Amino acid sequence: MTTNNRILAAALFGASLAVAGPVFAQGGQGAAQQSQQGAAAQRAAPAAGDITDAQIEKFSDAQKEMLDVRSEWQGKMQNAKGEKAAMQQRQMANQAMVEAIQDSGLTVDEYNGIAKAAQSNPQIAQRIRESG
Repeated sequence: MTTNNRILAAALFGASLAVAGPVFAQGGQGAAQQSQQGAAAQRAAPAAGDITDAQIEKFSDAQKEMLDVRSEWQGKMQNAKGEKAAMQQRQMANQAMVEAIQDSGLTVDEYNGIAKAAQSNPQIAQRIRESG
């Protein structure tokens, strides 16, 4: 996994609660890095006509898997003893979420782009709801 994917994955755990919320890097980054990540996510947001039905299906599948991963890891992270153990649990959960996205046939950037597009375009959000 590239460093960029790890950074993007850092917020997957929290963002997995939202039905179509984009994944943005958080925590431990400077404002400049967060701004760069936000700009990258905006560039990655495809137009409604650019998102195929197959991509919508993959996105929907990835979201279901993300919720499963979140459920699995939430307790582990809450029960971690100490900051180091909690950080290790978060990293493992983030890795599992990135793998869930990739196993669905999308890249993290594609997932983020579709999530961003769904957030700003009700038609895309509706297509995602209908695919689920």
